[in-house]
Amino acid sequence: MTGSGPRAPRLTYDLALAEADYPRWEGPPRRTLVICTHQRSGSSLLGEAITFAGDMGTPLEYFHRGFRPSFAQRWGSSGTEAYVADLHRYRTDPGGTLAVKLFWQDVADIAVERDPALERLRAIAPGDVPPGLYRRVRAILDALLPNATWVSLERRDTVRQAVSLQRARQTDVWRDLARHDAASMPEPQYDFAALSDQLHWILRARDRWNGFFAANEIAPHIITYERMVRDFETCFRDLRALMGQSAATLPPTRMRRQADALSEAWAHRLLGDLRRRAACPA
Repeated sequence: MTGSGPRAPRLTYDLALAEADYPRWEGPPRRTLVICTHQRSGSSLLGEAITFAGDMGTPLEYFHRGFRPSFAQRWGSSGTEAYVADLHRYRTDPGGTLAVKLFWQDVADIAVERDPALERLRAIAPGDVPPGLYRRVRAILDALLPNATWVSLERRDTVRQAVSLQRARQTDVWRDLARHDAASMPEPQYDFAALSDQLHWILRARDRWNGFFAANEIAPHIITYERMVRDFETCFRDLRALMGQSAATLPPTRMRRQADALSEAWAHRLLGDLRRRAACPA
């Protein structure tokens, strides 16, 4: 069941526009900041701080099926090789850093595009994926994202993450930059089946990332949504240190927290429904 009424108009994200491109960079980036995450983990909040710091790139979902076509059209990229070259050209900052956000679904898309035999990776249960498949994925990513620094950004409270994701899907509001008219948004509706699906895919993506890191002996820098809420400045300072950047004042945030009383009500209801379902399986 979805919310009734017209959707709020989707606002173009200004960091995806031509005005946010960097001066032309020739060749591959010197290094890549790779934020491995899933939707509704605080990646936009972190990404904006990284961008406005001015020396760590602009991490967006460049390989996401919802973002990539608009970038490719604007840059005139024809085919994967051209798109990657243009990504390096226009989104590597003057210091040589490219920053990218990756959801696991994007990784699967990239892997299959580059190596169609990896299509079976989508169907295998996370615990049954042979390490060799993850190593093949790593080789593909290394070719696209040189000299990667790996960051794992996750939300421990997956129930509230699922609630946030489902509300965003219903309203089509993925980030709040204080420009949305609440009156124009559809009223989201609680849907246990849809929320259960979101929770399933969140946990599946987390297992995929953990399997990828383990198979490739990667020890990523870990950031949690919960720690960012408690102490965002320290999270940001630690990330800068990881990237070899000096301490800097935390840029002011434009993001507004989207969780509210309705989110909490849904979370408690979902927890109750999950407990009842576990106690009385169909």
